[in-house]
Amino acid sequence: MKKRKVNLIWVTALAALLVFPLSLNAQGKRIAVNQLPKKAVTFLTKHVDVTSVTQCKIGDRNRSYEVDLSNGTEIEFDVAGEWTEFESEKVPIPSSVMVLLPSTVNRYIEMNYPGIDASKLERTRSGYEVTLKTEPYKTELKFNKKGVFKSKEIDR
Repeated sequence: MKKRKVNLIWVTALAALLVFPLSLNAQGKRIAVNQLPKKAVTFLTKHVDVTSVTQCKIGDRNRSYEVDLSNGTEIEFDVAGEWTEFESEKVPIPSSVMVLLPSTVNRYIEMNYPGIDASKLERTRSGYEVTLKTEPYKTELKFNKKGVFKSKEIDR
C-alpha cells in the first residue's frame, strides 16, 4: 500500500513536469478563429470581414488572444473575449468599433480633432486610450472609464 502511494506521487509529479512546459509553449500558439472565446468571434463577425483574418494566436501568458487581419489591423482580446486593443495604421478604424467607446470620447475627438482618424484604441483598467493620426506626429488621448478626458501626449 505504501509503495503504491509513493508510485502515485512520482507519477503525479512527473505528469506535472511534463504538462507545465506545454502550457508555457501555448503562448504564441496559432489557433483557428473558432477557437477564440465566443465574444471575440461575435466581435469579429460584427465589426470586420472574418475572411480577412490571417492569424489568430494565444497572447501574453495565455491571458489574451491576438488576431491579425490582411489589411494590417491587429486586434487583441482578453481571456473572456472582450476587446482590449484595436490597431489599424493603414485603414480607418470602423465606425462600428469607434461607437464602442463612451459617447463623450467620440464627442471630444469630433470637437477637438475634426476629420482626424484614430489609429489605435485601447481599453485599460483605468479607462481608454485613443491614438490619433495627427500628422506628422501621433497624439495619444487618455480618458477615464466614464469617458472623461484625462491627458494628452504627442509622440514626436
